[in-house]
Amino acid sequence: MARSASHIDMRVIKTKRSIRSALAHLMTQRDISLISVSDVAHAAMVNKKTFLAHYASIYAVVEEMEGSALASLKDTVGSADVIFDSERLGEVLCQIGAMASDTTSEFGCLLRSRVRDEFLSKMRVCISDKIGSDTIDSHIRASSKRVGYAIDFVSGGIVSIFSRWIDSGFKGSATDVASAMESFARSALIGYRSQLVK
Repeated sequence: MARSASHIDMRVIKTKRSIRSALAHLMTQRDISLISVSDVAHAAMVNKKTFLAHYASIYAVVEEMEGSALASLKDTVGSADVIFDSERLGEVLCQIGAMASDTTSEFGCLLRSRVRDEFLSKMRVCISDKIGSDTIDSHIRASSKRVGYAIDFVSGGIVSIFSRWIDSGFKGSATDVASAMESFARSALIGYRSQLVK
C-alpha cells in the first residue's frame, strides 16, 4: 500500500524539526565548530545518511533555523511603524523578549550561541528592510541615497539596544526599552524625513 504524500511530508517535517532541535540543544553546550554531523544525527536519533538527505551541512541547518527565527521576528513585529508607537513597541518587545529568553526556541538558541553576532547582523538587515519598505515613502527613498544611512543607523541602534537588554538578563522593563527605541527611531527617521521633504 502506497503512503500518501501528506504522510511522507509529515515524516520529513518531523525529521527536520528533530534535527534542528538537536542542533539547537548542542549549540547551547559547545561551539558550532566542534559539532559534527554525527553528533547532531545521534542527538536527533537519526542516522547520518538521513541527516545528509535533508541538509548538506551543519551550517545549512543553522541557516534554516535563522530563516525560521527571522520569520517569527517579522510576524511578531508586524508593521514597521510600530517603532513610532512606544506602547505597541513595548508589547512587541515583551513578545520578542519571551522568544529570546526561551532557551528551547530557535530564536533563543541562536542568541545564546556562537553564531549570535551573525544572527544579530541578519536581524539588523531584516529590521532595516522592514523600516525601509514600511515607513519611508518610495519617492523619498529614491530621492536620496542618504536615507539608507538613516535606516541602517536606526536598525543598528534597535538591534544594539535589544542586544544590551538581552545581555543584562532583561533588566529594565520592556516599556523602558521600547521608549528608548521609539525615541531613538523617531528622532533619527522623522527628523531625517522632514529634512528631505522641505
